[in-house]
Amino acid sequence: MGYGHPAVAALACAIAPRPAAWAGSFDAERLSMTGRDIVQRREAIGLSREDLATRLHEHPDQLHAWEGIQGTIPRSLARRLDWTLALAEREAAIQAAGIPTCPVVAGLTSRPQPERSPESLKALYAQLEAHAATCPICRRRQAVWEAQPPLPPPPLPPLVAALSQIQAQAERLPAYLRPAIWGGLGFGALTLFRAAILLGVSQGAGLSQAGLAVVVAIGLGAYGGTAWGVTSHFARPAFSRYGRVGDYLTGLAVAAGTGLAFAAPAAALDLDPFFRTALGWGLLAIGVVLIGLVLGHRVFRSPVAPPGA
Repeated sequence: MGYGHPAVAALACAIAPRPAAWAGSFDAERLSMTGRDIVQRREAIGLSREDLATRLHEHPDQLHAWEGIQGTIPRSLARRLDWTLALAEREAAIQAAGIPTCPVVAGLTSRPQPERSPESLKALYAQLEAHAATCPICRRRQAVWEAQPPLPPPPLPPLVAALSQIQAQAERLPAYLRPAIWGGLGFGALTLFRAAILLGVSQGAGLSQAGLAVVVAIGLGAYGGTAWGVTSHFARPAFSRYGRVGDYLTGLAVAAGTGLAFAAPAAALDLDPFFRTALGWGLLAIGVVLIGLVLGHRVFRSPVAPPGA
């Protein structure tokens, strides 16, 4: 994470949980947590049962029941408790060092955000990071934060954790190739879902045909994602100078580039009679405009800087 402030750590997770960013791990010792372990860690940092329950968004009576467990706590609960206690331990270490709260960070993180989009959260996070790099208070807090043992990975549902692992691997690729991963996964998942339904309701459906359809869908999705990524890679910087209008121009360019990536080969190879007529191309153009405007409004919308930026 880098900056020693629990609110910023939580914000970083809300933006995009990345397992690779957390140096800790859920080893067997950490997961073998008992009720007594909760009490010892809580009392070691002077945290009351009510305070910890508030951080967990649970009733104190529920936490009291967990603390009374004699055996090993379920792993899903242990992950949640370990993460919450680890953040509290860092906060306690900063308080023990006598470092005050940075008023700038406190103001930014407590101010309600008008739009909770990933873009606005990233803009706020970037502003916090830029401030922390030069603020004496923030740098002292960061030094104490980094002196603590590594944070465990944040507790995530299994599906979200799997997607986070995929995201961490995808980020090793150039930015313009990352949409190929999500395009392939999206098309593959939809086709797999449809194949599962067909296999369940149709006795004549073949497993090998369903598997081939999923593989083809993954390939088409990756191809479309690549077209999306390459087009946005060039269009976004070119149109960013035009402000809000540039967002719509980027959306139109991406929609056109992705649509033509499929339409041009289909027309050249005469794979679809839809593209043999002017009507077909006209309908494609209308679809590109409509989808492009939606993309410009929602996907490529420039982040709104937090107040006071």
